[in-house]
Amino acid sequence: MYTRYPKAFLDSFIVASGDTARFSYIMECDNSLRIILVAKSITTDKVLFITGKPAKETLKPACREDIKKLEFPAFYEKKFIKQLEEDYCYVIEPGEGATITVVYDIGEIKDCALVTVPVSRHIIKPPGGGGGGHGLTFMIYNPNVVQIKTLLRLLTKSEKGIYRTKK
Repeated sequence: MYTRYPKAFLDSFIVASGDTARFSYIMECDNSLRIILVAKSITTDKVLFITGKPAKETLKPACREDIKKLEFPAFYEKKFIKQLEEDYCYVIEPGEGATITVVYDIGEIKDCALVTVPVSRHIIKPPGGGGGGHGLTFMIYNPNVVQIKTLLRLLTKSEKGIYRTKK
């Protein structure tokens, strides 16, 4: 009956300006009703504002009517509906699992900055409380100003899905 821990992924932890960052959050199937909140927009330590949108191939975000159907006590219903202004809200029913993906468009940046995707998870039934805060952190940079050199060889997927060394 206990919920399984989620898995969070980024397509890349180093993203150039003009590219996108895909944040994915996977919840395995279990017997709990869960609500996952992922930030619609994120900011950097240098106050750069980055907006995201749900990927088309993943679970659709909930709306006000979806929250009302859950029949929460008034206080919690208002709390989650208010949260819809800042976060994408995903409802995962008991017996189901889901992959949630939000794609953030990285705009122009002066040099480089760190960005963290806020995410929180609430276990509704059985009563389990909530957890969350920050998801994953990644670095964004301007490739015209900052040159990235890694000390380790990085692996990347080729178009055919075979791993090869990135040069």
